[in-house]
Amino acid sequence: MKRKLILITGILLSTSLWAEQKFCDISWADDVSSVLPKLDKCPKGDLISWTAYLNRPIDTTVGRAIIHGYCDQNLQITTLADFTQGVCTSTGKKLERRRL
Repeated sequence: MKRKLILITGILLSTSLWAEQKFCDISWADDVSSVLPKLDKCPKGDLISWTAYLNRPIDTTVGRAIIHGYCDQNLQITTLADFTQGVCTSTGKKLERRRL
């Protein structure tokens, strides 16, 4: 019985290691209010890819909000200098801001 339990546990762990990683693609041109709520649906471990089609100050703000609120801070985050495009790994939930 103990051997079967170890075997089953090993099989379950090995299949989760080969799970396919996907990505959540977010882009916007005008309506920036719909960008962040869409990221709540992006599962933990998936990549987040974002693109702002216009180069406005609000687009930089949204890009930074994605990084601060949804990207895993312990993994690589790649962006353009103005934060209007980037890729990171999702935390699976919105990180809450703590005011100090």
